[in-house]
Amino acid sequence: KASEISSACSQYLAKDGGAGLALLLDGYDEYPEHLQKSSLIESILNRQVLPHCGLIVSSRPHATAYLRQQATIRIDILGFTETKREQYIKEALCSHPQKIRQLTEYLNKQLSVSSLCYVPFNMVVLVYLCKQGISLPENTTELYNHFVCLTICRHLYKVGITLSDNITDLTKLPEPFYKVVKQISKLSLEAIQNNKLTFTLDEITAACPDIQAIPGAINGFGLLQTIQHFGLYSKMMTLNFIHFTIQEFLAAHYITELPPHQELMVIRERFLSDTHLNLFSMYIALTEGQRPFFKQFLSGGNEAITISHEFLDDQLKCIKLHRCFSDAGDRRVCSNIQQAAVFDRKEVDLWGKKLTASDIECIALFLVSSFHKNWKMLNLSFCYIQKHGLHILHRILHQSDDVTIAALRLSKNGLTQQSAQLVSDIAINCKVEVCFGLRVTIALEKTQHSILY
Repeated sequence: KASEISSACSQYLAKDGGAGLALLLDGYDEYPEHLQKSSLIESILNRQVLPHCGLIVSSRPHATAYLRQQATIRIDILGFTETKREQYIKEALCSHPQKIRQLTEYLNKQLSVSSLCYVPFNMVVLVYLCKQGISLPENTTELYNHFVCLTICRHLYKVGITLSDNITDLTKLPEPFYKVVKQISKLSLEAIQNNKLTFTLDEITAACPDIQAIPGAINGFGLLQTIQHFGLYSKMMTLNFIHFTIQEFLAAHYITELPPHQELMVIRERFLSDTHLNLFSMYIALTEGQRPFFKQFLSGGNEAITISHEFLDDQLKCIKLHRCFSDAGDRRVCSNIQQAAVFDRKEVDLWGKKLTASDIECIALFLVSSFHKNWKMLNLSFCYIQKHGLHILHRILHQSDDVTIAALRLSKNGLTQQSAQLVSDIAINCKVEVCFGLRVTIALEKTQHSILY
């Protein structure tokens, strides 16, 4: 009977191509990119299905490149600008001037963490750590770790359970709570392996048998959110992680707890790929890149820690790998990546790559930290770069005054004249001689190089 009702509903909604129907698709950025191109959602977005329905889509900026081509109206809801961030730090730490300086200097130094501070709750976490005198995170994975620990402690406090304020490691949680977290982490890994994003209540309780014994834990200590679905004849509830990044972090954490042979097998067979490079990066950071068996695999069995050629045939993959090991503090591997043959011409050519905000951050950090300082070309044409991505490039490149780029290519990204000042600032800072893709004018007294065209 349920299938008959579902079929009847589908036929009714599809009548007249969805005319008179309004759809709200919330959180497009949380839908993994490798699933987007083969999904019902994609068919709705490109109007192959329900072409006449009204459609509202929400997404974080880094995933909107494709949406921009489909949208007739776009509204940007901004997080913290740098000015607002500074204001928040001063107000939150007003009675601790020394901590204000400490946090400000930290954010100027830790660019990978700073790039995530447009999200207000990330700033809440950093201010909290600063107030408590807890060591600030050295990379984004440590920030996620603090985020998860703080979320769990806050949730337990709401149901009358008080834990130490200084728990910054999941393994330091009291046994009953860590046992549930480990079960949730295993569920996270299995779900990612099977491209699964939502769970029924029965699936949660089956995967986490100890979860019901702890008051209020059914939503994963605040790491899961519940969604009520109301139909014509029935209703149901599903749960999903508050963000896909949190699901990836918990999965990476679970992998590090596996026996060595299983750990390597899972990473090698499932996650050493562009699709799951974010999870792979978290795994490397959590283990500080120090798993001997993994290094042996990555280096092709050689004692020297080098990267096998199979991982260095693509510039973007190299740059992302560099970010992974940079976060882990492994400078030897970072140096080997910088010396890869694909960078011999001192050109970063990513023409046609669909770059996310995270990709742009990796590229900028690579340019700043590489021993190559004088680049012949940075080609980001046809890369779906938006103003938000330019802001990231601008902010990180301005932390260095010794990176030069002879030719900057930004053609066919749909950038408007509103982005001209950002491009001008990048060009001046990096001594760009010629830029393609945006008409901007640079005062001659600021640079001795060519006018951009």
